[in-house]
Amino acid sequence: MNRYFTIIFFLVFIKSINVNAQDTIEPVKKSTYNFKPQDYIEDMSSLINVSPFMFQTKSDFTVSGRKNIRYSPNDGNNIGIKLQHRWLGIAISYSPGKLQEAQKGTTDVTHIILNSYGKKIGFDVYYLNYKGYYLQNYKDLPYFKNTIMGNIFPQRSDMHTTNAGLNVYYIFNNKKFSIRAPFANNDWQKKSAGSFILTSSLNYYNLSADSTLVYARVDTNAEELTRIKKGDFYSVSFMPGYAYTYVISKHVFITLAPSVGLVYQYQHYYTETNNLVESFELIPRAMIRGAVGYAGRRYFFGVTSVADMYNIPIARSYKLTYEIGNITLYAGIRLGVPKYLQKFSSFLNKCNPSNISVLLKFN
Repeated sequence: MNRYFTIIFFLVFIKSINVNAQDTIEPVKKSTYNFKPQDYIEDMSSLINVSPFMFQTKSDFTVSGRKNIRYSPNDGNNIGIKLQHRWLGIAISYSPGKLQEAQKGTTDVTHIILNSYGKKIGFDVYYLNYKGYYLQNYKDLPYFKNTIMGNIFPQRSDMHTTNAGLNVYYIFNNKKFSIRAPFANNDWQKKSAGSFILTSSLNYYNLSADSTLVYARVDTNAEELTRIKKGDFYSVSFMPGYAYTYVISKHVFITLAPSVGLVYQYQHYYTETNNLVESFELIPRAMIRGAVGYAGRRYFFGVTSVADMYNIPIARSYKLTYEIGNITLYAGIRLGVPKYLQKFSSFLNKCNPSNISVLLKFN
């Protein structure tokens, strides 16, 4: 009898496991079957976005060794307005007269930036040209701290940089996560979601000046090979990353998208006495995009930021680090398409490339 009782108990136990497994599996299948991308993302590109904005760019570089010497351009704040419809966005910006030119000198600036925030694939193409820098951290350097009176920064009108490149990225989970929502505002992210991203980049950086960037009177231990005067640097990089948008009550969002990877770099630069240095380097690189704001069917506003950093190791333990970035404050309204523009809207919808936005800025 014990044998039969054991067999019956075993069959009941197996049956209960099977029932529990079915109870666990069936809701997952049902949930997957009922999944609708529009529950997470609503496409708002059929409307016209009108958004005034204010932004500030960042293009600093630092020579690090026994002393850190940090240079910055005197680039003022910018105001503008952007129109976005379907996949096309056009932004016009204006920079009022630069403040503190007497303290920081004059910088000539040319910016040409092309952004594409697609559902799966996006890219950034940029050309940044600066002429005229000032020494930002002179108060940390004893020589300048003791010799400069007032709040006048040491200025390098001879210093010139050119930064040109291409970033291409792929969004894996584009059914639930939209990179367009926080950065282009023609999607509306209604629920929290994230995605792995993969970014590949090409970059060219040119730096030139009439004399060395490493002042002998600032860093007396710097050797000849570290006294860089001008150079060209070519980089290829691959960076995996993860992007996530946290949504509160369908409208308030916080987005963070960091990427970290490696750069293969060719260096070709000259020292103060015109010695040529050439080398190949494998170095780390980091980039982060972030946004916070409000999104609705008619109104939207927020702040976005992009920070990109390249390290250039030079002789001994010295390195040059240059940063590319911006921070943008915006507010906008979504409008319907007037009748006289509906043919143009239909034409854009038929073309439908990967969401292109152009920003031109000249100072």
